[in-house]
Amino acid sequence: MKYLLFLALLSPLSYAEIREIDLGDGLSLVLDEMDFDTATNTVTIDSDSKKYRVNGRYPFGTDFGNPQSILVSAVLKYEDKAYDLDVSNMYNTKGSDWISGECGRVEWCTVRATFSTGGGFYGVEWSVRNGDVARTVISDSSEVVDLLHRSIAERRKHVTKQSTGLK
Repeated sequence: MKYLLFLALLSPLSYAEIREIDLGDGLSLVLDEMDFDTATNTVTIDSDSKKYRVNGRYPFGTDFGNPQSILVSAVLKYEDKAYDLDVSNMYNTKGSDWISGECGRVEWCTVRATFSTGGGFYGVEWSVRNGDVARTVISDSSEVVDLLHRSIAERRKHVTKQSTGLK
């Protein structure tokens, strides 16, 4: 038994960060991110493109090298509803505040976000339609990320004007 405890103490510890982001109008997004663990993920490098792959897939959020963190879950909360969002293959979201969301009604919402760690940037959009949840966009195309970024900036202006009473 002593040896099991000793081995448990030697295992690497992962750091988890849970953030709840207020998106205005009673809408919030809860992100749960953990340090990336190379022991539980297979990292390879394509011989042709020299791009990293994590578990056989191109990771969003890093251009070169291992991701620093992995997004474990994202939950959209609005009124008395909570929606689990698809976070597969999403890395390095810590520190991003370029996120916006809106709901026309309880089961009709859209959330957009852009994430960047310098070289590894990408954008994502999730939609809730009649209670069905889908990630409708995930892209590292600069054109798509720019469109999402501008949409987020417009939504932020709208929320700021509403909350301050500005016109």
